[in-house]
Amino acid sequence: MGQLITTVPRRHLSELGKVTVAFQALEHHLATLTQIALTEDLTAGRIVTSKLSFRHLLDCLGALLHRHLADGRQKVNVRSFLTRASKAEEERNRLVHSFWVGGADARHRPLRVRTVAKRNDGLCFDTEEVTLSRLTALVTELQSIAFDAIDIEVALRKALGRQ
Repeated sequence: MGQLITTVPRRHLSELGKVTVAFQALEHHLATLTQIALTEDLTAGRIVTSKLSFRHLLDCLGALLHRHLADGRQKVNVRSFLTRASKAEEERNRLVHSFWVGGADARHRPLRVRTVAKRNDGLCFDTEEVTLSRLTALVTELQSIAFDAIDIEVALRKALGRQ
């Protein structure tokens, strides 16, 4: 079998890999948080959360946390947390579900190209240059949101008396 050749710089490829791993860690922590908010039976919780898309996981988690958290400030923080997670997922999807083309030389940044068919617009191409710092910033944001999920989990366990 031949080797797939890409002109995308290795550092970009490495950061894309980190985006993927950081997103999976975030999704894991959000699922765990949802399971704890849903039931004491974590196996039952895993059954439910394993069938949820990321968006539905956020919707379910938001509703459950709204139910469990009485403090208005906590609810505002959770709303902000869920918004950050949703925006990070949108950015991750834009980057990961694209075709990548390396720059012609060191002066050109790699491009991500996404082809979509729109009902009213026909075939559309979404193309943009992507800096290494943008990828690194997304990794940092995904990790930060995951750490916030862990902090919320600790607070939720305390509120539910399940330390």
